[in-house]
Amino acid sequence: MTDIKDPRLPKKDQPGLFPLLWITMKGPLGRWLWLVMMFTLSFTAIFFVAAIEFWQTSDPLTAIKSGFVALFCALMVAMMKLWMWLEMEKTSLFLLLKASDTEDEA
Repeated sequence: MTDIKDPRLPKKDQPGLFPLLWITMKGPLGRWLWLVMMFTLSFTAIFFVAAIEFWQTSDPLTAIKSGFVALFCALMVAMMKLWMWLEMEKTSLFLLLKASDTEDEA
């Protein structure tokens, strides 16, 4: 079996997705991340309710209102997920810089 040295592959000492999420949750913005997760779940539920109402209504005004609510909730969920992923990326970079700093000292 050959040893592949692809720089895009994660190293063995780098955490995966779920450990990185947990490390980010324990960081300085951990409480904000929990709050954003709760808002993400809330906006997802509101999105599904508005989408179902959009497809089941026969009133055009109600359809427009629920369509805008569904679109707004979908955009909010996307932006909150993007913010969480950027926080995880920042944590990953901090861990990488910390690891490279300890390698330089040794």
